[in-house]
Amino acid sequence: MSKITLRKHQRDAVNAINNSFKTHDKCLVKMFCGTGKTRIIFYMMIKSNYNLSVIVFPSISLVSQFNIDYIQNNNWIDLTTQYEYMS
Repeated sequence: MSKITLRKHQRDAVNAINNSFKTHDKCLVKMFCGTGKTRIIFYMMIKSNYNLSVIVFPSISLVSQFNIDYIQNNNWIDLTTQYEYMS
């Protein structure tokens, strides 16, 4: 099975998100460009037990990038086949 690896700042963000969900039902992830927001959200989506995960992208090009980098990427196929996606 594939494993998603995170850098320290990404693990810190995951912990902060999990802590936020203890008292809130939604979360906004605000980080600089290139710090791995998409990877963090993909990791949270795969590891969570939520019935629904919604990811909003501000442009079609970022939707395409997510599809190529994660959904259609053979490295993650064993993690993504159990989900349905709309893009």
